Amino acid sequence: MLILHSFPALMALLVLPASQALACGASVQVLDTWVEQGNFFHVQFRVAPQDCLSVCEGLIEFRVEYESFSNRETDSVFGMSTWHFDPEEETHTYSHGIAHVPLPFCSRREPCNMHDVGILQVHCSAC
Repeated sequence: MLILHSFPALMALLVLPASQALACGASVQVLDTWVEQGNFFHVQFRVAPQDCLSVCEGLIEFRVEYESFSNRETDSVFGMSTWHFDPEEETHTYSHGIAHVPLPFCSRREPCNMHDVGILQVHCSAC
């Protein structure tokens, strides 16, 4: 799994609603979020390809907006999550991604709070 760190705030302008159907033929919904050790942001996704015969797997690029405990400023980190779809099994699949905030900003002793998760882009591969 690839984990990406902070980008300029300009990237936040690219955020799409989490349930919007995207160009690759997949609809992504954020199901659950939680923070581990104060700086690991976990996100559980539900992916439902719209065209089950041509879309099998892909990547979800996502953004997590968070607030630092010590300075109360809002910032963002980015992550990627993979997903695989088997049309014979079910109509959707689940995926799990992690975005990591460097320790100087968030830690177990001074945890950060997640505010929002946004789907930036979904990449799909044909079967």
